[in-house]
Amino acid sequence: MNIREISRLCGVSVCTTSRILSGQSKKYRICEATANRVRKAAKKLGYRPNYLAHSLNKGQTHTIGLIMANTVDLYLGSIMEGVEDRLRSTEYRMVVATCENSLDLQDREIERMLYRQVDGIILYPKAIPATQSYRLPVPLNTVRKLTPFVIVGRNLPGKYNEVMTADVEAGQAAAAYLADRGGTHFGMIAPAEECSSTLARRRGFLQELKRRGVPEQQVFYWRADRKLDKKNARLITACDAIFGINSNCLLKVLESLPPADPRKFKLASVGLVEGQSLLNLDLRTWLLPGRQMGHLAAEMLLKHIADPGQPLRHVELPLLIRG
Repeated sequence: MNIREISRLCGVSVCTTSRILSGQSKKYRICEATANRVRKAAKKLGYRPNYLAHSLNKGQTHTIGLIMANTVDLYLGSIMEGVEDRLRSTEYRMVVATCENSLDLQDREIERMLYRQVDGIILYPKAIPATQSYRLPVPLNTVRKLTPFVIVGRNLPGKYNEVMTADVEAGQAAAAYLADRGGTHFGMIAPAEECSSTLARRRGFLQELKRRGVPEQQVFYWRADRKLDKKNARLITACDAIFGINSNCLLKVLESLPPADPRKFKLASVGLVEGQSLLNLDLRTWLLPGRQMGHLAAEMLLKHIADPGQPLRHVELPLLIRG
C-alpha cells in the first residue's frame, strides 16, 4: 500500500496525503477532518513510509550519529536513552558507535558517519589533554552542507553546540559538604584522564577549600591509575575527608588501601555508586543527569538541522544529590 493508493481511496491529492503522513498537516493548514481520515486509512491498510524514497526526495537520511568515546556504562547508557527518548516522536533514528577510548577510532567513526550522510552527530568525546591540539574531522563530502555536531559531557577546542554539567559547582558543593561535616585534611581522587569535567570539579573543590581558609598542605591529590605505594597510602589514610572526582576511581582507591575501616572517612563523589545503601559508608554522591543531557542534545541537534543559521548554545545542567 503506497501514498498514491491511499490518496485515491480517500479522495485527496497525493501531495496532501504526503503532507499529512509526514506530520505537516498543520503547517499546510490541512483540514483536521481530512487529516484524520487519511491517517485512519493509512493505519487500517498497514501503510509504512518508504524512508529511502523520503530521504532521496528531501536530501536527508533522517539518521543521527551517536558516538561514545568510551565503553557504554550506566552514565553513557542514560545519555543514549535520553537521545532515543527525544527522537522517538520524530522520523529520526540513531546510528551508534563506541570508540574504546581511542582518538584514532573516534575520528574514523566520525568519518564513517559523514560517509553515511547522517543529518547530525552527537559526540561524547575522548578526553583531550590541555596540551594537545585537536580538531574534529571535516566532512569528506564538501558538496553537502556542514554536518552539525552537539558535544556532550566534555569540552573540545572549537565552537559547537554543547551540553555539559555544572562541574565547578559540583566540586564546590563537595568541598563545602566535607568541610561542614568536620573535615580538616582532604584527599582528592581523580581518574586517569584529566578531561575538562575532571579539571573543572578539581578547580571548584580547591576554590571552595581556599575560600574556607584550608591550607594547601592539608589537601592531597591522587590519580587512581598510579601505583599506590606505602607512602601515598599513608597520606590518603591520614585524610579524614575524601572527594572522588569520579565514583569509580574513589572506590578503586579505597579498595587498594591497607586494611582499615573505610567508614572512618567522610566521602563525597560524582557518579552513581551501585548498591550505595548497602555499603554503609558516610558517602554523599552527585549524580550526572545523563538522560536529561541526551534529551537536550537531541533537541539542540534537531533545531540546528531545521535551522542551520541559529546561534550555537552552551548549556550546563546541575548535578543531582544522592545520599
